[in-house]
Parts: sequence; C-alpha cells; structure tokens
Amino acid sequence: MNQGFVGWSVAPRAQGGLIEKITVTGAVRASILFDRIPQVYSDLSLVVVARSDTAANGTNLQAQFNGDTSAIYNWQRLDALAASTSADEHFSQTSAVLMNIAAANGTAGYPGQALAWFPGYAGAVFNKGFSSMGMVNINNSTQGCQLLTYCGLWRSTAAIQSMLLTPAAGSFIIGSEFRLYGNP
Repeated sequence: MNQGFVGWSVAPRAQGGLIEKITVTGAVRASILFDRIPQVYSDLSLVVVARSDTAANGTNLQAQFNGDTSAIYNWQRLDALAASTSADEHFSQTSAVLMNIAAANGTAGYPGQALAWFPGYAGAVFNKGFSSMGMVNINNSTQGCQLLTYCGLWRSTAAIQSMLLTPAAGSFIIGSEFRLYGNP
C-alpha cells in the first residue's frame, strides 16, 4: 500500500580523484591559483608540500576563495611544539590561514607538509568551513617538529569555484607542490 511516499533522487557525484597538481618549477612563485574547481564532488582535499624563501623558520599559507578579499574569513590555530601548546584565533580577516609552511631559516631540505579538508564546498546553503593538520620541522634537535592544526570559516554561502594560495611572506620555492583532490 502506498503511504504517500514519493521517493527521492540523488544527483550522481564524480568518483573522486586528483583535480589538479601544481609544482613550482623554473623560478619562485608568489601565488598558486586553482581556478577551475568542478562542482561535482562532495568535498575537497588539498595536500601541500612547500617552502617559502622568506627569512624565518616558517610562514603562514593564506587562502582566498572566488577572489573574495572581503574581511569575512575567520580562523583558529592550535600549535604543539615539544611539550608546549599555544593557540590563537582571528576574526574578520581578508584571507584564511590554512597551514604553516617551512621557510628559509628552517632546517634545509624540510618542507611544511599539510592536508586541508573543505567539506560541502559546492553547496549553496551553508558558509564554507575548513580544517587542516600539518607539520613543520624547525631543526633536528629538541623542539624540532612543530604540529599545527587549523580550522576556519569563509562567511559565504557561495560554492568554492577558485582558490588562491599565497605565503604570508616571501614566495614558494622551486619544488613546492600543491595537489587538489575531489572527494566523492
């Protein structure tokens, strides 16, 4: 007997996989742009293995979505270094900080490495959030490996169609790699 249930349909989603890989070659680069993000996945993942040429141990990796430079980005950081932890939060910023990457004063040969996740990036109802976890090796002795966790919000219901990545200081060095994946 039909109880009035009409049923539902689910839009097919892509199987998932690599959307684009960008590797810095030839010369340093001030920014990385993913500008053709398909709207067929449930979530996005960004894998970063990178270093900046700025004179510091590390620098923040900043992101802006869809070219939006408005002060509508919030983010928070949790940092673990040896047995110490620290945290900070930032509201109404003009970009989000996704992670920290190694820089020129950090141990040679060690990049910053991180994975960021963007659930529901293609939706049109909710503001867009992200979370990430990564590490930077500052030196080869005690307090050398720094674990960093970030989360944040772009206060927009627009689907993420492009993502601009920039170091807070300096440029990305040759060999830095950025991989954007679509998740089913």
